[in-house]
Amino acid sequence: MDSPRPRCRYTLAELITQLRESAGSAHRAPGVSPLDPLVDIMIHGNDSTSACRIREMPAEQASAALDRVLRNPFR
Repeated sequence: MDSPRPRCRYTLAELITQLRESAGSAHRAPGVSPLDPLVDIMIHGNDSTSACRIREMPAEQASAALDRVLRNPFR
């Protein structure tokens, strides 16, 4: 039996507003480097794209993100 879809706590518009308001913040969880948000965007930015669509990644930022992942002791 399928359970009903849980109700979302925030609307899409509210989530977008929250993201935009916090975009310039330097506050991060302990152990999170300044490059970790870039890694998240580079990787998870592809989550919502079509399998037929190629998402360009700037080489300099992609290289920095990859270097961060490869040097992360927790990978």
